[in-house]
Amino acid sequence: MSYNSYFITNGAKIVFHALPYLGMLVLLGLIVLNIPFFLTNRRSVALFIVMALLFLLTYRHTGYDQILYIYLVPFIVPAVGGERLLLTDFKVRTIVTYLIIILSPVLGTVNIFNASTGRWRYSLGFYNPNSVSTILLMIAMEAIVLRKLLPQWLAWSVNIVSFILMVAFTQSRTSLLIYVAFLGLQMLFEYEDRIFGKIKWILAVFPLLLLAFSYFVTYKYMHQPTGIYALLNSLLSNRLYLGSYFMERYSVNMWGQQLNFHNNGVEVGTLDNGYLNTLLRKGLVPTVAITVIIGWALYKLCKPKYRKYLAPILCLVLVGVTENIPFRFGYNAFLILLAVLVNNKSREVEVK
Repeated sequence: MSYNSYFITNGAKIVFHALPYLGMLVLLGLIVLNIPFFLTNRRSVALFIVMALLFLLTYRHTGYDQILYIYLVPFIVPAVGGERLLLTDFKVRTIVTYLIIILSPVLGTVNIFNASTGRWRYSLGFYNPNSVSTILLMIAMEAIVLRKLLPQWLAWSVNIVSFILMVAFTQSRTSLLIYVAFLGLQMLFEYEDRIFGKIKWILAVFPLLLLAFSYFVTYKYMHQPTGIYALLNSLLSNRLYLGSYFMERYSVNMWGQQLNFHNNGVEVGTLDNGYLNTLLRKGLVPTVAITVIIGWALYKLCKPKYRKYLAPILCLVLVGVTENIPFRFGYNAFLILLAVLVNNKSREVEVK
């Protein structure tokens, strides 16, 4: 969270560049501690070899990126405990986020005027309103998922305050809609058992479907920016236009490329769609690998003991259509749930 604060991004460049590599070292250290847990199972060993190769190849072709953590996360949980990690993340994320918000008048912030609504969107000490809205959404979802492990007054207070900050100050329509969808899905998944036999295979391919959908609608808008595609572009706050801008200039290849977000010295905007962003920057192989990994995890989260974790990661996968940050471990702590992919002969890795 501090990595994404306005102060670190603009006022402490050394820390800004050092934190990602420090985080990578911590993850690698946790993997070393967990070697005895997953090396006793041939399937886990094979998965580790595949993930390690993908990690090295992706890093070799495109350098460091938080998306690399997805290859490592399944192997950090067994000795630590997934729910314990989520609980620790909730406490640290909440304290640091609220502290940055409180100190934002001193540390600095950036606010954006929304011409379509005539209102200001506040970043509350972070890099932009979308960044802090996603972090607040994460905190609100963690508070509900972990509510049985927390004092009830604390869980609901943090949830309500985070929701108010997200809606009233950042004015993120996406975060509001995802939060409402999360509440509905959380209740459905916790109290309805009969649907999982029907939907688990759909969930397994859901990230791939969103990848195909993102590419298809952007391609159609690029060649026919009228009618329903123009309406969809408006609803998505010009994201189809920006996606088509980059698709016209960069082709899809196996291992990605560097994207230039400036034209004649002027910033053209960002490629917010997480699926297109990953596809163009990282390439076809890493993008398909990551969507398959997440889809496989969604399938396994349909098991009764994991179902309370299904709604948040499913919602954050959906957010990937409009935002790039859900694929980044610093924002999306629920990527810890990828630990369900690693099994041990004597016991299945417990996420709860």
